[in-house]
Amino acid sequence: MRPSDALVSHAVPSLAPPFASSPASLFVSYCPKKWVGYGGKCYYFSEEEKSWNVSQHFCSSFNASLAGIDTLQEKDFIMRYAGLVEHWIGLRRESGQPWKWVNGTQLKQQLFEVRAEGDCAYLSDVFVSSSRCYSVRNWICSKPDAYMKAKKNAMEGE
Repeated sequence: MRPSDALVSHAVPSLAPPFASSPASLFVSYCPKKWVGYGGKCYYFSEEEKSWNVSQHFCSSFNASLAGIDTLQEKDFIMRYAGLVEHWIGLRRESGQPWKWVNGTQLKQQLFEVRAEGDCAYLSDVFVSSSRCYSVRNWICSKPDAYMKAKKNAMEGE
């Protein structure tokens, strides 16, 4: 466990810098234990290495998926938190096809470029790259935090 996990995992999503928290936010947790909250999502950063498929299966067992990245700010947060270790993210392509997230949406090219010629994407400490999906790496799961999930469910119930 990282030294900052205890504080960060209880941070309330806000517009403040990712590691900032107010005293009140320490009493509210929208993410499960050992998950990190940021921008309405919860993230799990693995400490072991698995293939892309096994990593996705692990995430699915927690009602999550390998991390999708919607904004440059989210990418920057994930890269800072992941540090120097390479992590699988939820981006994959079939040979000769465009990159797609695990939810089926296509990668927006203005978000970032994926380097190399592999079929599964991972984050390094400075860029997004790709390799063969059977390679082993750490991984990042993500899912909506409890507040965002409840808000979505309430809106769908209207």
